[in-house]
Amino acid sequence: MVLEESDAERSAEELFDLHIDKELRNRPIQLNGLRKDDLDRIPYLTEIEKSAILKYVHDQINITSVLELQTIEEISLEKLKTILPYLTIEKYTLVNQRLLQSIMGAGTHHITTRWRRDFYLKDEFRSINGAEPKYAGSADKFFLRYRSSVTGLYSVGFIAEKDEGERWWTKSNNSKVDFLSAHMYFEKINPVIELLAIGDYRIRIGQGLVIDNAFQNTRGFDFGMFVKNPGIIKPFNSIQENQMMRGISTRLRLSNRNTALLYYSSQKVDASILVADSTEEGVAIETFSSITLSGLHRTPTEISNRNQLALREFGASLKHQFRSGYVGAAVAFSQMGLDRNVPSDPYKKYDIKLNNQKHFSIFHQYQLGGFYTFGEIALDQTMSHAILQGILKSLGKHSEGVLMYRNFSPEFISIRSQSISISNRSSNEKGLMMGVNTSFSKSWKAGFYFDSWSHPWFRYRVDLPSYGQSWSVRIQYTKRKKWSAYAQYRIRKTETNDQLISESVLIPLENQNFRIHLEQKLNSDFSLRVRNEYHFFTRKSMTELGWMVYVDLLFKSIDKPFSSNIRVSIFDIASYNSRIYAFENDVSGIFRIPAYSGKGAITYLNLRWKTIRNLSIEGRLAIIYKSRILNPDIQKEFDSDIHLQLQYRF
Repeated sequence: MVLEESDAERSAEELFDLHIDKELRNRPIQLNGLRKDDLDRIPYLTEIEKSAILKYVHDQINITSVLELQTIEEISLEKLKTILPYLTIEKYTLVNQRLLQSIMGAGTHHITTRWRRDFYLKDEFRSINGAEPKYAGSADKFFLRYRSSVTGLYSVGFIAEKDEGERWWTKSNNSKVDFLSAHMYFEKINPVIELLAIGDYRIRIGQGLVIDNAFQNTRGFDFGMFVKNPGIIKPFNSIQENQMMRGISTRLRLSNRNTALLYYSSQKVDASILVADSTEEGVAIETFSSITLSGLHRTPTEISNRNQLALREFGASLKHQFRSGYVGAAVAFSQMGLDRNVPSDPYKKYDIKLNNQKHFSIFHQYQLGGFYTFGEIALDQTMSHAILQGILKSLGKHSEGVLMYRNFSPEFISIRSQSISISNRSSNEKGLMMGVNTSFSKSWKAGFYFDSWSHPWFRYRVDLPSYGQSWSVRIQYTKRKKWSAYAQYRIRKTETNDQLISESVLIPLENQNFRIHLEQKLNSDFSLRVRNEYHFFTRKSMTELGWMVYVDLLFKSIDKPFSSNIRVSIFDIASYNSRIYAFENDVSGIFRIPAYSGKGAITYLNLRWKTIRNLSIEGRLAIIYKSRILNPDIQKEFDSDIHLQLQYRF
């Protein structure tokens, strides 16, 4: 799964990893009698491709070979080759029999434990002049997960985790560990109950304008990923604290064409609490200023903010399926234990002030004459709106185009929204995006998209209505499976505050990124990756330059019980304004895209060894070097960390 590098370092536990690949190969999806839920297990597929497969299968009396799918116009041969191992025409087995056989089978239970620590102890962990350290806990980062699961049937498990600087055990939490998450998740319980999640879960309704805390990449050149699956319920398998729904959720099949989704969540989240002066009755009024999403509890302030705000959420959606699409409606309620303090910053004028929020939405997807339309229209209790509408056109197996319009009112606020926008939220933005992908031949591909937007109200460090534009183009060449290369250019123009005498004005900012990426299959065991990237940052008439080069050598053999990869990278980046993001390999289950800045070099080594059939050991050692001469503001020249992980399957 190709993920576009974003503007933040991320850590996700829900990427398509090796154990899911293995489960799908061992228990492939049966084509005859296929349902959309079955295809949802394959993250490679877009909503358009899923619809095309379903339409083809349902139009046939009986599928005699999975190779028949190559006649589907909307799916490229490259994508088809990827998913063929996950499909079969074998006879369907009853769910209860499959579930019993799967639970008793080998490889169903999975334990992962992970430890990480920086070699260099930061000042926050030290006692300076006899004072208490800033951080209350140790520098160790620890993770433990147990999960028993079979893709498409069930998942049961828990996660325990502590970040660096947090205590191993804490009295401020009933679980005694810093973060604890647990779930029970079942599919196809009976003909009515399609999905049931108890504990911590992720959910999405419609296109995510009101509620969406599920993971989906939507910023690459695979435009089909812009169309979101509207009725997702998934177990929460992440360490992103304060992001889960905690309670119960279910999806019901009311008839052949109608499904309903119900959810309820009640939890306490981290928040900054403000206490006002006592009223005439002598009662102090408490409000909260913000919800804290970092999940960190290291300092006295962070510890005091822990679990301070009660948050209750519940709602429902109803979806009616047509032959070529669907239409649905949803209602969502959220109740907070305290009112939001009225912020003094102008850009926060429309932030949530009431503790009770109501949202309503209508969403749809429909395929008509080669065009695939999708979208959602949402309103809150004040009739503020959020509108997202898009059209996708498949131009045969080799090309596709997208056109997408968004109109999000500044007054529309939803704490669970996740949308295709610059801010990733469905608020204070109007925009139009268009793009085209095409394949000139089996080897050459090209992609282009243009995005133009405006912000009707103020934003952080932008005290006037503002505008922005972005262009991106990529040209890729692939020589079978031996090597590939692509060149990518992006330019993004935005606006920010500046001071002109006593008046605040906006000035343009411009970011230009140019990247060349090469991958070479040296032989059956070794692969080579090389990347060179430049970032030009312009403010007024001043331009900063950042550049980075890295070389990866990867080893993976079918005959050997171990695999490894090593990276050597050098970078010269003027400041954080011209920073460059780059994906880094880590132990399995960790997704890292750190921001490079300053002048220096980094090298890391990853090792993975299957000691016995069901046990694997992984490790990562990283070393960063920055010269004090070239970086006079740094305290140390070397920084390093070690990462160890054990996985056992039984």
